[in-house]
Amino acid sequence: MKMTGTYQRAKLYEFMLISEISRLNQSADTEETSGMMTGGAALSCLYIEEQAILRDMSEAVARYIYEHEPIARSENLRIRLKGDDEPSHLITNDYRTVICSADNKEIGFMYKLYSARAMHVRFMDITYLIGRLFMCNPMEDHSAELSDMENDVLKIGNIVDEDERRSFKMALYSRVNQIVMKEILDLADRSPDILRNLFVAMFGNKDMYVIEPKNEHRVRIQAFNLNGSLNCNYTPYPAKIEDIRQPMDYPNMFSVLMEGGWNLTFRLHTASSRVKSFQDFKYDIQLKHGANNMTDLLIKY
Repeated sequence: MKMTGTYQRAKLYEFMLISEISRLNQSADTEETSGMMTGGAALSCLYIEEQAILRDMSEAVARYIYEHEPIARSENLRIRLKGDDEPSHLITNDYRTVICSADNKEIGFMYKLYSARAMHVRFMDITYLIGRLFMCNPMEDHSAELSDMENDVLKIGNIVDEDERRSFKMALYSRVNQIVMKEILDLADRSPDILRNLFVAMFGNKDMYVIEPKNEHRVRIQAFNLNGSLNCNYTPYPAKIEDIRQPMDYPNMFSVLMEGGWNLTFRLHTASSRVKSFQDFKYDIQLKHGANNMTDLLIKY
C-alpha cells in the first residue's frame, strides 16, 4: 500500500481536526471544501495504525481548543480549510490553514510540515536580504565590501581538498555575517518596527496555534499570540535586541536574542558546491526559543 507524503499527511490531519472540532461543537457549520473531500478520500492511502494516530492526535488538539477557546463553543461557529484559491501567504502573510470563526472573531491553526517557524531567504545581496526580511532599505551601502569578496566566492569551486574548501567557505561566511549582523543592529536602533516586520515575514500577521507531531504519542501545541487574539498568554512582538552573537564553533551562524526571550538563528550556506556568486548563498532562519511566557504544551494522546 502506498503511503502518503508529509504534505498529504498534513492535509489529512487538517481534515480530521475540522471533523473533530465539529463533533465537539455539534452546531458548528463546517464548509465542504474540495480540500476536505480530498482529505477524506485520501484516508484509504494510510495504514489503519496511522489513521488511528492521526485521529487520536486531532482529538487531543480539538479537545484542548474546545476547552480553552470560547469561540470553539459558540453556536455560530464556522470551520473551514483555507482554500487554494485564496490570496497567497506571501501577500497576506497569513500562514494559517484551518480557520474557526464566530461572533466577529476567529482563530487559526497551522500543521507543522517541515519547520513552521523557519524561513529560507536567498542572500543575493544586502539590499535584497534586508528588503525581504525587514521591508526597508539598508542603513549603509555594502556593495563595495561584497564586491571585494566576489573573487573569493568564485574560488570556492576551484578548491579540491574538501577540508580546505570548507575552511575557506566558513571564513567567507563569517565575513558576510559580520556585515549582516551590523546592519541588523543599526536597523533595530533606528526603529522598533524593524523587528515586527521580521516577525510578520516569518510567522505571518495572524495569530495561530502551531501543531507539531512528536514521538511517543505526543503532540506539541504552540500559541503564536503576537496580536493578542488567542485566549492564552500574550506574546507581543519584540521591540528590542538584547544581544547578537556569532558562535565560535559555527562561523556561518549568528543568533539574535530579543526581549521577552525570543531567539532567532541565522545560518548562511550554499545549496550546492558549485558556487558562482552570492546569488547561490541563502539564509535559513529558525526560531530557537519563543517568548518566555509563550503557551507551549506537550499533550499525550
